[in-house]
Amino acid sequence: MESRKKNGESTMIKYVIAALALGATAGYLNNNFLNIIPNALVSDQLFSLSLTVLLFVFGFSFGLDKNAVDKMKKTGPKILAFPLFVAVGSLLGGLIAGLILGINMAGALAISAGYGWYTLSAPLIGQLFGAELGTLAFATN
Repeated sequence: MESRKKNGESTMIKYVIAALALGATAGYLNNNFLNIIPNALVSDQLFSLSLTVLLFVFGFSFGLDKNAVDKMKKTGPKILAFPLFVAVGSLLGGLIAGLILGINMAGALAISAGYGWYTLSAPLIGQLFGAELGTLAFATN
């Protein structure tokens, strides 16, 4: 069973890397040679739509997990204490790092609030604060 799980993770990593490389190549070719899809369409409408679908699917799959919902009901409001402390600690770390590195404070806080979700935080931060902070968000999350 453990072997199949590692095999599945290895396969998923290969798909993620291949999709990222293919997307970067397509964007480069479109921007430099083809210009079939306007950049504004990709960065505004397509980007927002894909993030909305991603969040919907995440919420939907969470709602389908009866064990998770039952555990949340059984534990009650105290289940929110740990995520709250994680959020406060992450934001404090981002604040301190932003001061030390001398980068945009709002950007530093946004990067620290990514919570490891690079598929959401990096593109969003890149769109809001520029490519440099978007890349930093991708690398740190």
